[in-house]
Amino acid sequence: MSCLLERRSFLVVPILLVAACAGWEPETEAERELRLSRERLQSTVGQGGLTGAAGGALLGALVGGAGGAFQGAEIGRLAGAAAGAYVRQLQAEYASQEAVMVQVAADLRATNAEMQRSIDAMRAVLAQTRAAGEEDVVRRNRNAAEAEEAVAAATAQQRFYIAAAQVLSDDGASVASSPVAPELRRLSERLQTMRSISEDLAG
Repeated sequence: MSCLLERRSFLVVPILLVAACAGWEPETEAERELRLSRERLQSTVGQGGLTGAAGGALLGALVGGAGGAFQGAEIGRLAGAAAGAYVRQLQAEYASQEAVMVQVAADLRATNAEMQRSIDAMRAVLAQTRAAGEEDVVRRNRNAAEAEEAVAAATAQQRFYIAAAQVLSDDGASVASSPVAPELRRLSERLQTMRSISEDLAG
């Protein structure tokens, strides 16, 4: 019972609720998709994952930290602990470092796809906001807060995967020449896009 290797998503137990977005319901399809995508980014990391509450609590703290509960080195330690547990489980499950990196790349690819869904929803919400002008300031502010939380969750994902890549590198894996490297670059690019759209929504 000490080491279950059941395959399932890395569950996250967020320790901070999205207070800014609580108490209202999205009205358009784009708003609904933005909320759903934000929730998915906050609730799972990858498809390989850790089993048990400990890993979920670590990532929950990391997602919360991206929202402001933790700072600097504390966030780094959380990311390192969670990523280390993630990599160790994959290493127990796969026979080679190459196979582990293929799985990490697949998990990154799934995260990148989710981030693209967030980008598409954020762009649609931004277009709707601009079309509405100043007619509904409260709704505009709520959408801006939703987008900001999506960016925070995506930032937590980036920290997690960078830490996982460092664990692999420390173990002697050639991460730079593996499928992990281009997916990390893609994640960084999508995060930058999300931040840019979020700033436009906030403006």
